[in-house]
Amino acid sequence: GVVSTTDILNRIAEAGNTEERARIFQQTDVRDIMTARPRTIEPDADVLDAAKHMLYLEVRRLFVELDGKLIGVISQTDIVGALAARKL
Repeated sequence: GVVSTTDILNRIAEAGNTEERARIFQQTDVRDIMTARPRTIEPDADVLDAAKHMLYLEVRRLFVELDGKLIGVISQTDIVGALAARKL
């Protein structure tokens, strides 16, 4: 799994008051707020497909898997950076 900013913000939004929000960081296990099955993509997928998946799924990153093993992460920032550097 993975813990994202969105996971943390969603948990904080559920808290009723300031004291409860403070306890989230001290008394919450990662497994209680993480995204258990993050979105993945194959390493040979087109960058355009990765960008479309991120847009459609409303995520900022995709985990790159090969044969069920994590080998990397591609982010929106990676794609924009490659475009800006004219690598795409």
